[in-house]
Amino acid sequence: METKVSLIRKRILDREPHSEEGLGKVMVKYFSYLLWGASLLLSFPKGLYAQSQSGTVPLPTLFAQLETEMGLTFSFAPDLLFQFSIVPPASDLAREEYLLALQEATPFKYEVVDDKYVLVSPRPVDFTFQMEEEDTQLALPGGYVKQNGQYLPVTGDADGAIRFRVDWNPQDTLEFNFVGFEPQKLPILEALTTKNRTVAMELSTTVLAPVVVQSYLGAGISAFQQNQRLELRPDEMGVLPGDADKDLLVSLRNLPGIHTTTGLAGDLRIRGGTPDMTLILFNNIPIYHRGYYFGTISPFNTDMVDKVQVYRNGYGPELGGRVGGAIEISSEAKVPTQWQAGVSGNAVAASAYVKAPLIPEKLGLKVAGRASYPGNYSPLVEQEYNAMILSATPLQARAQSPSFEIDPFRFDYEDVNGTLTFTPRPGTTVNVDGLAIFNENVVPHRSLRSGQYTEDIDKIYNTGLNLSWDQHWGAWQGNSFLTYSDFQSHAFAGQRDLDDETLSLLYSGRVNAITSWRARSSWGRVLSDLQDQLTFGYEWNWNESTNLKYDSADATPRGSSDRLRKEKDERPPRPGMGDNPPPVSNDTEGRDEISSVHSLFAQYSHPSWNKLALDLGLRLSYFEQGEELRLEPRVFLNYTISDPWVVKGSVGSYSQYLGVDLNYTYNHLDENQFAWNTLAGGRMGRGLMTGTQAQVGFLWQSTSWLVDVQGYWKRAQGITATLSRVQGGGLELLDGMLRSRGVDMLVRTSQGPLDVWASYTLSLTENTFEELAIGWFPSLYDQRHLFNISGVVHWGNLRASLGWYLHGGVPDYSVDGPLPDAIEFSREVPIVPQAWTNVDRNPWTHQLDASVRYSFERGPLRTTLGVSVQNVYNQNNILNINRVFPSMDEDDFVYLPQTLIGFTPNFMLKVEYRK
Repeated sequence: METKVSLIRKRILDREPHSEEGLGKVMVKYFSYLLWGASLLLSFPKGLYAQSQSGTVPLPTLFAQLETEMGLTFSFAPDLLFQFSIVPPASDLAREEYLLALQEATPFKYEVVDDKYVLVSPRPVDFTFQMEEEDTQLALPGGYVKQNGQYLPVTGDADGAIRFRVDWNPQDTLEFNFVGFEPQKLPILEALTTKNRTVAMELSTTVLAPVVVQSYLGAGISAFQQNQRLELRPDEMGVLPGDADKDLLVSLRNLPGIHTTTGLAGDLRIRGGTPDMTLILFNNIPIYHRGYYFGTISPFNTDMVDKVQVYRNGYGPELGGRVGGAIEISSEAKVPTQWQAGVSGNAVAASAYVKAPLIPEKLGLKVAGRASYPGNYSPLVEQEYNAMILSATPLQARAQSPSFEIDPFRFDYEDVNGTLTFTPRPGTTVNVDGLAIFNENVVPHRSLRSGQYTEDIDKIYNTGLNLSWDQHWGAWQGNSFLTYSDFQSHAFAGQRDLDDETLSLLYSGRVNAITSWRARSSWGRVLSDLQDQLTFGYEWNWNESTNLKYDSADATPRGSSDRLRKEKDERPPRPGMGDNPPPVSNDTEGRDEISSVHSLFAQYSHPSWNKLALDLGLRLSYFEQGEELRLEPRVFLNYTISDPWVVKGSVGSYSQYLGVDLNYTYNHLDENQFAWNTLAGGRMGRGLMTGTQAQVGFLWQSTSWLVDVQGYWKRAQGITATLSRVQGGGLELLDGMLRSRGVDMLVRTSQGPLDVWASYTLSLTENTFEELAIGWFPSLYDQRHLFNISGVVHWGNLRASLGWYLHGGVPDYSVDGPLPDAIEFSREVPIVPQAWTNVDRNPWTHQLDASVRYSFERGPLRTTLGVSVQNVYNQNNILNINRVFPSMDEDDFVYLPQTLIGFTPNFMLKVEYRK
């Protein structure tokens, strides 16, 4: 019976070359390019159309008549008026009275200039809406409303009526909210033209937690007291510094307590934890890879994202599997109310999406896809990525020789996401979510001395499927799902002689793969006033991790470059070999490891009890392979001292059964540094990783100011690191601990259209390993000081932001560091580590980022233009000085700087159609 290792080996060596794409894949990849190009023409329509109701006249038509009859010239933006038709005022009115009657009948003001010109612009409008429960039509008192993600300072009265006045623009959206009900969005133009002033609220399958901070860093970013989580809404978010395109992982690093040491989007670290300590879920599907192009680009398409929930202080008992934080990314689990489509592009990729109500209020479909541009197109942003990724690697060290050359990098990525939503009756929702991700990175280089051309190729595949069911029965809410995920990372090399058209004998590489099944069913009951809730449930996780090394002769792994594949197909047969390549060599090795976890959990939530809000949780997990049983309590508290003052704290216990070994070198090109392993019951001596974390702090907020201070402490046991032994000895596995402690501080103010925030983190992250007997020492990625100040301005349809950061240096591991070098395996006697008592640090880093985004509408089309720049003044930031060995066969080494990204401009264009 074949093992998974042997099956993967066959797939690598025997599969179709990546270049021979099927017709379907080619159509998917280039369909977005065609739509994007065509949209440039559609975004500037030559005519505006409106349907007149009986007895009414469209405003543009009426203005044309008045210009003839009264000798006036009306000045207005066409997208303001296309939906408005009115019954004209009496024609015998004087001009001033006529314009006053127009103002009363429309949401516009009319300003006469030079007795001839009339400026038409939006005026403040008063609204009154009635909020009621959809099925019973009972009034919902105490509701609240948001405009473009910003909470308005009003609440509904005892009869469910909510009254407010707003200044508006055509692109604005109102959102009505009530605890325990799904938010209801209403475009401002629809609110202005509809006669229906009733908002029917639909019961949610989960209780909505009260909001503690409505705009934590501005519109679209809120803080909730339940489990003390942060929530991002990409549709409502303003533009953030250096990120006009709303890259999700880039957006997250603006939050206090979350940063990336290397500057890569996929290198997120939450309060001292390593990236693998953070649970990342996309529609319940676990995500294991670090992003496209060695982690520089987020793998999540924001067109499919409704909200992102971020847990920095641990998480509730319904989640498990990591000892750090969690990031839950979700698509909207509702049937779309209108047809919507869009195409967009930036400097490196294009994307397209469609959202369709196939059966109104019953069945809806949402699909989105992205693809990098074909060919060898290399904009400045890609060149800067290349320089950052290559810096301080053995490949760069070899390139210092005149006999060694590195060709331009090549990369390709594609992803498709889809959600099918079925609502057979009110209170019941079924969702089917799917994702498919592919990424290929090719690093070509040539040695003129040895006469060989080599391509180092990395590939990532991630597919997933999620089936979920949400149900509401009176005071009961239920949620169940079944999820499948398959992740594979392939790293291999191909060689040929420079003076020959044939391939050389050697193809070698490594595969890291995880197959996951995840099922959960939870039920909760609302106990009183749609506030208290008791939830309990069961979760099952099954994972099979594979690590495979192979070394084969003349075999072409799937996805090797077109050039290598063509050369293999066209080469003459080798003497004595015939037409058949040699079999896989005997030194191929691999292993499969399985982990299975059963968990019961319960949680009680109470948002307000004598000023005390609390979440009490308990998770009981049994790990089959390690035969371990763990009971993990989790507590979150918020106490309101007075109206503006809130004290908060949390403490929890966590465990992790999949992880990545720590590495003490920076090498973005080495995918082996990011290989996942089974921890609980694994064959390599790894054990279950366990952790405890706690935090305490306070929050003060007024109408325009916010101060948030949080001190935290985190400890994880069972972390693993690999160090090389003496020559021929392979790798030695070290078992150790991580501890992190620090303080996060945030000050934010909102002054009219301007949001400004400053954050500062003081922290220390350390490791220790019993085998080394050197005590605690600062981790490689420890940065003691992190300071950031940013501002966002909203001016009509224009959004602009500017942000500057100053980060302390990481420890200097290049000389007299705490660990032996990887080169030690090639020497006869390893160096014995000594206590690291004198810790030097690398220089501080700083840079300025900026973004601008502008949106405008023409009829049903909405166009958004954006420009962003990272490192505006092109600061040469050196993260670390690495001691690099160009070859393991040499005793010589060089010191090379590990640099961060330089001046990097990017652009974005997005065109959306709504019907």
